[in-house]
Amino acid sequence: MTKKHVYVSKEPDADGLIHYGEVDDATWARLFERQRKHVADKACDEFLDGLDHISFTHDKIPQHPHVSKQLDAHHGWGVQQVPALITASEFSTLLSK
Repeated sequence: MTKKHVYVSKEPDADGLIHYGEVDDATWARLFERQRKHVADKACDEFLDGLDHISFTHDKIPQHPHVSKQLDAHHGWGVQQVPALITASEFSTLLSK
C-alpha cells in the first residue's frame, strides 16, 4: 500500500519569515551540501558565483526576503513567495512579470 503525503506550506510571519524547525534545516543542510558537490564541476562560473552572492548557507533554509533583496541588489529582480505548489499558468504569469 502506497502512503499519500499532503504537502502543507508553512505560513510566513509579518516580516515574511518562516520559522523552520531543526528537521527542516537539517534536511536543507544535507541537500545543499550534496548539490554543491554535484554542481561544482558541472555548473558555469556565473551560476556558482551567483550562489555565493546570494549568500546561501548550508545550515539554514534561505528566507524569501533575504533572497529577494540579494537578487535585486545584484540583478534587479527577485522572487515571489507562493503557497506550496502553483499551476504552470500561475508560474508563467509570475515569470513574465
